[in-house]
Amino acid sequence: MKVMITGASGLLGSALLRVALQSDVIAVAAYNSHPLNGGLQMDITKQAQVNATVSRVAPDYVIHTAAFTDVDACETEPQRAWDINALGTKNVAEACEEHGARLIYVSTDYVFDGEEGPYSEEAPTRPINVYGESKLAGERFTLDSSVNAIARVCVLYGPNKPNFVTWVINSLRSHTPINVVTDQYNTPTYVGNCARALLRMCELGLTGVYHVSGREQLNRYAFACAIADVFALDKKLINEISTDTLQQQARRPMNSSLRVEKAERALGVRLANVHEGLTLLRDEWR
Repeated sequence: MKVMITGASGLLGSALLRVALQSDVIAVAAYNSHPLNGGLQMDITKQAQVNATVSRVAPDYVIHTAAFTDVDACETEPQRAWDINALGTKNVAEACEEHGARLIYVSTDYVFDGEEGPYSEEAPTRPINVYGESKLAGERFTLDSSVNAIARVCVLYGPNKPNFVTWVINSLRSHTPINVVTDQYNTPTYVGNCARALLRMCELGLTGVYHVSGREQLNRYAFACAIADVFALDKKLINEISTDTLQQQARRPMNSSLRVEKAERALGVRLANVHEGLTLLRDEWR
C-alpha cells in the first residue's frame, strides 16, 4: 500500500512517517515550507501543483494532515485559514478523486461548540471560531466522495515538535511557573497512537467519520499535572486559571472531548488513555 502524507514535516505527519517505516506501507512525504529529505514540495492552495503531485505519486491513500492550526491566528487571518483548511482540502480531495486515490482528512474537535461534550461522530457540528469553521468546510469537501474518511483528533502531543506537552515539560524542567486553565476539557491524543490508527484506517478501507483521539477526558490543568507526574516534575509550579483571564483572540469550546468507541470497534484497537500515552512518549524520548 502506498500512502502520500501531506504536512509530513508536522507533528502528526512526521509520526506517520516513523510508523510507516515499521510496517509494509510505502510512505511518500509531501511538505510545503519545511523541507524533508526525499520529500516532495507541494502547496495545497495551488490546485495544479496538487493535481500534478498526486498524479506523479499515484498513491492508494492520501492522509491529509497539512493545515493552518494556529487558532488565534486563524481569527485574525480568516482568508488564509479558508484558503488552506477549506480550499486546500478541496484541492486535495479533487486530485484524489481524479487519480483514483482515497483520502483520509485529519480534522479537529473544534468543529464542536463545546457545550455538550464528549461528542460522538453523529453529534451536530457547530464551530465557534474561524479555525473550526474552516476545518468543518474541509470535512464537507472530503465527504463529497463516498470512499473518503475523516479522522477527528484532539490536543495532539508527541516528541520533536512544539505542542502543549513539550511546553509543560520544558517549562517545568527549567523551573518556570506556568498558568493552565481548569475549565477546558479535552481528550488528549498521543501522536504515535493516532498515526497507527490512521494507517489502520487505510488498511481496513474505512469510510465516513471517526474520532481518533485519546479515550480519557480531563481538563487542561489536570492534564498538565499528569504530565508532571509521568515525567517526575514539580507540579507545584502549575497554577490554576480560567479561560476568561487569557483574553485569547478566538473563543474556545469548553468541552470538546471526543468519544472513541466507534473508532475502537472499527479498528479493533484500544486507544490510549492519558497515562498510557504520556508513558509511551516518555519511553520514546529515552
